[in-house]
Amino acid sequence: MTSLPLLWRWSLGMLLGVQLIFYLDVWLPLTLLLLLPLLSLRLLMGGAAGCSGLLFGVSLVFWHLVLLHATLPSAADQAQPVELTGRILAVESGTRPRVRFKLEACWRSADQQPCDLGRPLSSQLLLTWMDQQMPQPGERWQLRVHVRPITSLHNLGRHHRLEWHYAQRRLARAWVESTSVKQRLAPAQGWIAWRDQRLIAASAATEPSRGQRFYLALALGEQSALTAEDWQLLQATGTVHLWVVSGLHLGLLAGFALLGVRWRWWSRGVGVMLAAALVIFYAALSGWGVAAQRASLMLLMGLLVLSGWRRLSPWTPYFIALSLLLVINPWWVFLRGFWLSFAAVAILILALRGLAQRPLIWQWWRVQWVMLLAFTPVLIWQGGYWSVWALGVNWILVPLIGMFVLPATLISLIEIWLLGSGWIAQWVVLGLDAIATALEQVSQWPRLTLERPGWLWLGLLALLPPGFFGRHWALLGLLLACWPAPATLPDAGWRVWVLDVGQGTAVLVESEGEYLLYDTGPGWQPDWAPLLPALEGLDGRVTLGWTPWILDWVVLSHDDLDHRGGFAALLRHHQLRHLVTPAEQAPLAALTAQPSVPSYHACFAGQRWQLGAVDILALWPPQPVSGRVDNAHSCVMLLRGAGHSLLLTGDAGWPEEAFFAQALPDLLDARLSLLITGHHGSRHSTSAALIRATQPQWAVHTSGWQNHYGHPDPQVQQRLWHAGVQQLDTGLAGAVVFHFDQDHLQVEQKGTPALYWWLRKPPRFRTD
Repeated sequence: MTSLPLLWRWSLGMLLGVQLIFYLDVWLPLTLLLLLPLLSLRLLMGGAAGCSGLLFGVSLVFWHLVLLHATLPSAADQAQPVELTGRILAVESGTRPRVRFKLEACWRSADQQPCDLGRPLSSQLLLTWMDQQMPQPGERWQLRVHVRPITSLHNLGRHHRLEWHYAQRRLARAWVESTSVKQRLAPAQGWIAWRDQRLIAASAATEPSRGQRFYLALALGEQSALTAEDWQLLQATGTVHLWVVSGLHLGLLAGFALLGVRWRWWSRGVGVMLAAALVIFYAALSGWGVAAQRASLMLLMGLLVLSGWRRLSPWTPYFIALSLLLVINPWWVFLRGFWLSFAAVAILILALRGLAQRPLIWQWWRVQWVMLLAFTPVLIWQGGYWSVWALGVNWILVPLIGMFVLPATLISLIEIWLLGSGWIAQWVVLGLDAIATALEQVSQWPRLTLERPGWLWLGLLALLPPGFFGRHWALLGLLLACWPAPATLPDAGWRVWVLDVGQGTAVLVESEGEYLLYDTGPGWQPDWAPLLPALEGLDGRVTLGWTPWILDWVVLSHDDLDHRGGFAALLRHHQLRHLVTPAEQAPLAALTAQPSVPSYHACFAGQRWQLGAVDILALWPPQPVSGRVDNAHSCVMLLRGAGHSLLLTGDAGWPEEAFFAQALPDLLDARLSLLITGHHGSRHSTSAALIRATQPQWAVHTSGWQNHYGHPDPQVQQRLWHAGVQQLDTGLAGAVVFHFDQDHLQVEQKGTPALYWWLRKPPRFRTD
């Protein structure tokens, strides 16, 4: 590594330092934090650029964390309403409209003292706007709300979302209801208002359709225009990058500017400045999102190379951009797009070596083929979506979009804004609708499953120089990853996933390839619920394209939304065969979304079902319920198999537990293996009588992180602790999976870095 240029080594060292710091679990001493920058400078002067960059990265992140800790809402901010003044950045319509709010000032209503929220970092709030009086982008508002810190769900196979919010400076959330005190201080103005007006004009010039949604996403980066079905279509065909304004679009725009200047025989400097101006303008026009910011900086560094200012290696601006992005915001390392962008550019630099003298069609095919082999493992590593048909689709669509559709889209915007006509836009919308229809056909083609994703890393061999030994083994990695796994006998044991869906319950049980889902957690929209991302990637395999689950049994314990709120979204995206609730009749209206109506079973004491090798016994309620099913009539189930047992109690309270607990000692051959505590750990559930009757080995509280109910209640935790029960809380531990077999019980949890150790009070920085 010492043969690499100093800048390259320093940048790679800083990237490593930024990554490593998040794996600590304690704050470093203040004295060390002050000395790290000086030590980094001394190592740099001594030529140890890699070590210098590593220490600088550690120091950089720690000071960012100090500022973040001072900016997050404190306990005093959360204990009372606060007054906020700021500007509306964006409005996302839907069942639960979301508003991004740029904070300008904050003070507490009771004592009129300034909030800790928003100082000293500039921050944003994510507002759930439930009032009919919707704001407009660019307006200034004053609000009185209760603020809460941004939270995140932690499920196996999923990336943390909290860091994603922090990378975008979203540090708190709040609800704005019809009863909230609010006042519009100033009308929409500035760049945000101007862009919103352009968006309205573009929408009015075309008819509402799928083509229009794709048009707005491509032209103005309006990702909120795309529906959940649109995103699934793009994910299934590997074309998401074509509709998110990023390096591809900005690079094509810069290329057109350079070609135009060359055609006019102007100087190279004029072309570079024009290309840079267009890149910045279009990135701002698209909303100046994180992807646009990152791509703009990388393209500006690339234009620096083309300017001829110095004969620079393409890797020099690459590492300059990497260093600058980390200095600006080290949280970007948690964004999937950060790694995918830099990996794609690195692969392109390596793939284009020695191709300058080859025909253009050969260069294009070589780049696409190398991207397929070398970029796929990075994509899967980052949890991205990829399709086996992506090579052919992108081979056609990238030049089609870049050479024809994107220029026509930009020309149509000029026509709308200057002439007030949407003739070109209408034709572009028709073309985009045809492209979407073609993608829909491709999405129906057979899909592959990566049985052994680890073999994909052989694809990096495609980046070796031509003629290098082993270079052609790159394709072998893709073949081995997709090679069907040998048939294996069903596992004699069974598994239980306690999913993290926030303040709600969702438990998935598997035995011999059959699945039971107990409750669906909360849900706020018909097409989305926290359960949907929680189900992805649970089996350890990677599906190329979106594949629905087939659930043999779905149990809705009762009618509270934190237990059945995600049912509508589940029906839209997955299939179920049997539905169980304590109600006398099935919710037929909700089942119309199913291609085939599942069989319905009422849950009441004495009912038995079978899940693979696991026996299911209903313990409560005594009889089916007519009307709304409340907490007291929750469906209580005992699952037994392979010498282990699981008790699911929904929101049943002490009176109900007193009845079914009497039968449990006779139904259990040994201690209860796992208890899902009632009502998320509420003090009115998980009574001492139930604990004595079951003597559980493990108990899991399905509560949300920092929920305002105080779940799990300390009294419940103390009762379980005195009984020798090991406890986990999904709000702290994330999703938990239990592996049961005849010999032992194995527990695996998603885990967090000590639940974000940096949220604890840093040394000597704050006294409250």
